Amino acid sequence: MGGILRIPSSLSIKPGTDLFKAGRSTGLTSGTVSSLRANIRFPDQPDKVFKAWEIPKAKGRGDWACYGDSGSLCFDSKDNWCGLVFGGDINSGAGFVIPADVIVRDVKNMTGGDLLLI
Repeated sequence: MGGILRIPSSLSIKPGTDLFKAGRSTGLTSGTVSSLRANIRFPDQPDKVFKAWEIPKAKGRGDWACYGDSGSLCFDSKDNWCGLVFGGDINSGAGFVIPADVIVRDVKNMTGGDLLLI
């Protein structure tokens, strides 16, 4: 029962969009994209800035993401692959997600090849 993963444009994911992920540490969690965007710069690529969404901890729930959840795929309510958890805030329980289209574009740029997700 395979199918091609749909990847929405990161511009189509707006504050208020619900995202879901199954992390190693926190299990299945849902959260809502906040209006906060993070600019992420990695030491080995100082000229490259990645935009990320913040998914805050929901009131009355456990952390949305924590140590061990990095690499978890995030989906919206229509089963679109929206991004990848890459970090979190240990104090607030929020998680940060790099949009899927940004990941696909970066893989293409780094390898020169196409990425087929099925």
